Amino acid sequence: MQRTPASYRIALPHCANRNRSSAGKLLRLSLGSLAPSYHDLSMTDHDPPIIDSPLSRTVARDGVTVKVNIFRVGDDPLWAMEVVNEAGTSTVWDDLFETDEAAFTVFAQTVADEGMATFLDDGDAMSASATLH
Repeated sequence: MQRTPASYRIALPHCANRNRSSAGKLLRLSLGSLAPSYHDLSMTDHDPPIIDSPLSRTVARDGVTVKVNIFRVGDDPLWAMEVVNEAGTSTVWDDLFETDEAAFTVFAQTVADEGMATFLDDGDAMSASATLH
């Protein structure tokens, strides 16, 4: 499936982006507010298409739901991965992957090692694992 960059928009001011290396180290970036003109930048006809992997999907486990986006840009053979939680917080791996399967394997390994709560915002981590009586 192909999509144009214009259809791939993230509400950056409403979320905190978090970056990961494939080694798993989580880096948090605070974006602050962006000028409104950045939200609606029109893309030119020269922008390469974004190719979605068929491995992109919504994953729900342990009371946490995330959207796993695996994609590449134009003719670039390397794949990028982003995981977006229900609050819109984006976790992006800094490293690119040789295949979309390799990217999804890293996602699955991260969940196995750290659990789905690793993708929650800091204040939400306890609520996903808490039992209410």
